[in-house]
Amino acid sequence: MKSLYKTIGLLFLFSAIFTACKKEPKSENIVFPVNFYVHQLKVKSGVRLFTKDGEVTDPIKISKFAGHKDFFNIKDSLVVQPEFLFSITSLDSARFTIGNYNNKYTYEIKGNKFLFSSAQVFPLPENSPELNDKLFKYQSVINLGMYQVQRPIQLAYGDFKAVELPMQIYYIARRTESSYHITNGFSNNEINESFLTTLKNQDTLAYRTYHLICKAQ
Repeated sequence: MKSLYKTIGLLFLFSAIFTACKKEPKSENIVFPVNFYVHQLKVKSGVRLFTKDGEVTDPIKISKFAGHKDFFNIKDSLVVQPEFLFSITSLDSARFTIGNYNNKYTYEIKGNKFLFSSAQVFPLPENSPELNDKLFKYQSVINLGMYQVQRPIQLAYGDFKAVELPMQIYYIARRTESSYHITNGFSNNEINESFLTTLKNQDTLAYRTYHLICKAQ
């Protein structure tokens, strides 16, 4: 079977059930590295469509805008051959493998929430919703004067035995009098609900939420 992330990437043409961790983990109880493998891709919501007037619930309008986009039509509860996704290498560091990228991360734990921050930063394109309107709830944008960069954040819920990563697949179209801008992609994060109130005339956002079910092995 093709890599799950490679399959999702090709569809773009570029690109809660879990065990709560109530206490801070103790290093003597964990043998590093802890390697996590994706076992299942679970659909958590249908396609949600938003304009400046709020959420569009008419299934005909949703289908007209998003129905022909294959990346919104990934099969529900897709069980995959276990595929390596990331490794927690110490109490404060990890490494993610996404597509052809193998990036170092640091992380912090808050209750049952893991927040992984990339050690590498990436430039943000002009008019990017991640930059201007904070599409995702957890992000790290760094202002470098003439331009800004983003330190990718990976979000997971669970513990050192099993986690779920909320994966948002999104497509946003923005039209002005002089341009038409499209941004799409996916992120292991949560949608920032306040972003939905910032949509302007002729802005349209569609997204669908999946969960990556990962187990340590």
